[in-house]
Amino acid sequence: MARLFRDLCPGDWQRGKNIAVHGKLSEYLEKTRYALSCTEIASMILFRWDQCVLMDKFVDDQNLQRPNGQICIMWDLDRYYWHERYYTT
Repeated sequence: MARLFRDLCPGDWQRGKNIAVHGKLSEYLEKTRYALSCTEIASMILFRWDQCVLMDKFVDDQNLQRPNGQICIMWDLDRYYWHERYYTT
């Protein structure tokens, strides 16, 4: 589950607090001595997943357009900005 989650959210892992989250996921997967417990990793993943589901519900309820037609957890901010910069007028 941790490996799959780390592969989601493309482009997110190089920003702000997400850098630390990516590091903790990597430490857990590499089984380093500083790794968080399985329960801590699962709690973090569930929290972030629930936040994305909540945001998707909000977007749907407000009839907003999803960026690149993707659900929140799969959205790539860098790709979105690149597309907006080069493909819109």
